[in-house]
Amino acid sequence: MTNIEVTGRASNLPISAAYRAVCLYVLGQLQGTALGEACEALSGIYEFEQAKLAVDRRPVVDQPPKRVIAKNIRRVERQPLTFTD
Repeated sequence: MTNIEVTGRASNLPISAAYRAVCLYVLGQLQGTALGEACEALSGIYEFEQAKLAVDRRPVVDQPPKRVIAKNIRRVERQPLTFTD
């Protein structure tokens, strides 16, 4: 398990910024096929969230979304990433 320590004025840091920082750190540590798998997983989550938002508003871009499919990647079932307080 990796611990991330925030120093300085951490109390002013929105939780969304902390989550983004952790995600960027984790992505930066991945190599090889794991990076492609993470990219594909995040793309799937992004598409799902965009589909939920599309019900409430028009898409920002008038072009249809493009799906990027990573090739030659072995798919494995992963345990969900959870954050506990």
